[in-house]
Amino acid sequence: MADVWVAWLAFAVLAASPGPSIMAIMGTSLAYGRMAGMRFATGVVTGSVVWGVLSALGTAALLSQAAWMLTGLKIAGGGYFLWLAYKAGRAAYRNTPVQEGTVNPQRAYFSGLALHLTNPKAVFSWTTIVVLGMPAGAPAYHTFLILAGCAALAIIINFGYAIVFSNQQVVCGYRKVKRWVDGTLAVLFTLAGVRLLTWRT
Repeated sequence: MADVWVAWLAFAVLAASPGPSIMAIMGTSLAYGRMAGMRFATGVVTGSVVWGVLSALGTAALLSQAAWMLTGLKIAGGGYFLWLAYKAGRAAYRNTPVQEGTVNPQRAYFSGLALHLTNPKAVFSWTTIVVLGMPAGAPAYHTFLILAGCAALAIIINFGYAIVFSNQQVVCGYRKVKRWVDGTLAVLFTLAGVRLLTWRT
């Protein structure tokens, strides 16, 4: 059971670290409100669960050995991050005002899902988590415990970011510095996209 706790801890650290998904949840929640942020976070959580199930089935481990598949994911993910960078940079340049309620809920969900599914690092992260929690001789039910626990953590962490960054006081502060936030997101997404495109698989 100690191995399962190690896997949960590793997942919590990885999921809570401010990466592209977290930044996108923050940006969506700030700009479009709590529901949009929650929808985006739901997409991210769904993508995480998908990778978790594939890892448990061994598919992700197989995928990690298929260089051409990872290259495709790398290009798709890097391109998507650069597209997000372009949108944030354009908003910063034009100093676009906050427009609440203008995001289609379905679009927000699939944006979060696409962001997570096109990140090849998620393959290695989940493979590592499953390996940590499932050493040789571990009972099969540990797989279910790992997946269920990590899914719960993903919901708590991602939804938590959406709730915090859609708080009215946070949003009011965001309105004053929106241009700087958009500019920062543009830089971070650009770095993530370039790093992913140049990442050696």
